[in-house]
Parts: sequence; structure tokens; C-alpha cells
Amino acid sequence: TANQRIWVDRCGHDWASDRRAARIREALAARPTHDVDTMAALQLDTYSRYHQTLARWVAEHATDDPATAALRQRLAAWDGHAFAQEDVAARARAMERAAFEILLGRVKSRYLPDDLELSYPGRMRDVWVRRALLDDGALARFGLTPRALSDHLLAVAAAHDGRYIVGNRWQAQHPFVGRVPLLGDLFRVPEYAQWGDSDLVRVELPRFGASFRAVWDLADPARSRWITPVGQSGHVGSPHFRDLLPRYHRDQRLPALDATHDWGLGDRAQPAGE
Repeated sequence: TANQRIWVDRCGHDWASDRRAARIREALAARPTHDVDTMAALQLDTYSRYHQTLARWVAEHATDDPATAALRQRLAAWDGHAFAQEDVAARARAMERAAFEILLGRVKSRYLPDDLELSYPGRMRDVWVRRALLDDGALARFGLTPRALSDHLLAVAAAHDGRYIVGNRWQAQHPFVGRVPLLGDLFRVPEYAQWGDSDLVRVELPRFGASFRAVWDLADPARSRWITPVGQSGHVGSPHFRDLLPRYHRDQRLPALDATHDWGLGDRAQPAGE
């Protein structure tokens, strides 16, 4: 399920778009086999085909203006990964929001009362926005041309400061922090920047994200690795209350099985299939 809520009734639930699940399927199919390292890397994946498609569409259809040439070139060349390319990814997200607001705004102004609030499940939004951008003549139904919309989105991208990861920093503090004087400060832990987002495989938001990361090697359990965001103890006086936070931020994983303990696995792992 890619950590997404499955549909449990006829209407489904607006839990997440299918972007994460689609990316996971794509990455799994790209290799004949996977190991602990490739699966750990997949958990940190920040590729978004949706935003890459939008960025390249804007670069292709925007007015050929020397003043925007550098930005258009960066959008066209972007590989779709947020990691290490924060500014392009941040601008692509800003363009996505702007495109959705314009397109939905045209629908509302034509068919719906001004005071009606609408929300679309991610699956529905992704489909019709992409169709509107990629199908010939589709934007005309909204009273738009590809150049007019792309010029507007390019202006949105140019006006954005390109910052994202600091605003998306980890902020899942203990409930006492900021609410209980003095005592709350004992529970405070450092907040670090995050590259992920809700629709990326690397799911990271300020107060929502992976509760831990682990990869289990069934053929060789001793190679299994895991890490949790803060620590292994909820006791503020324990040295393990926050000791794993730096390791989690750097993805320095720990062995899942203590090598000093006899887990009954024998000297070597059982061959695959046994």
C-alpha cells in the first residue's frame, strides 16, 4: 500500500495520491533483483514524475524571453529529484499549486457558486490536471492557451525564493514542548531540515512522516538494518531519549539484530526459499 490507506468503502478516502505507489512500482521494476542497499535507497527516494512533467511543460511552452532563459533551462534539465536540487523542486511545487488554483478557479467561476469550497482527492486532481496540460486543445476548454498558462507559472516560479527544506523541518516535538514552561524544554529535541514530502517515497512533513525505516534481509537476517527518528526510550532522563536523531537524519542505520545474542539462526542464513 506504500503506507497509504486502502479503500474500505465504495467512495474511498482522500489519504494520498498514487504518486508514491507509482514511483515504488517503477523503481522495483527497474532492476531484476534488489538488496538491502537498493531498498534503503528507495526509502529515501525524492523523485516526482508529476513535478518533472510540469516543469518541462512550462519550459517548453513559455515565451522565449532572454530574461527567463536561465530559469527555463533549469526547469527543462531538472531530473525530478528534490534531493540536492531544492530550489527547482520548490519552484515546481509552487507552479503545481498555481496551476491547480487557476484551472479549478475557471471551473468554479463557470459552474459553481462563489462561496462553495471544493477539495479533490489526489488521484482525481492529478489525472485531470495532467490531461489539461498534455492533451492538445484541452486548455482551450478553460479559456487558456499553453503559452499564457506557462508564462504565468514561470512568473510564479521566478518569484519563489526556492527554499523548502528548512520550512519542512522535523517538528514532531513532545506535547509538553511549548506548552509546559521549563518542563517542556527538557523534552525538546533538535529540529533538522527534511527533503521529503507527503507524495514522495521519502515521506517527510513537519509533523507527519515515517515513524522508522527498516529493511529486512530474509536471506541473511544479520544484514537487516533499521533506524528510528529520535531514540529508543520515551523517558526524558534516559540517554536513549534522543540519541538516534542525528543518525536518523544522516540515515546511519543500526543492525536490527544484536550480534552478541544467539537468535537461533545458525552460523549462516538459510538459502533463499527454505
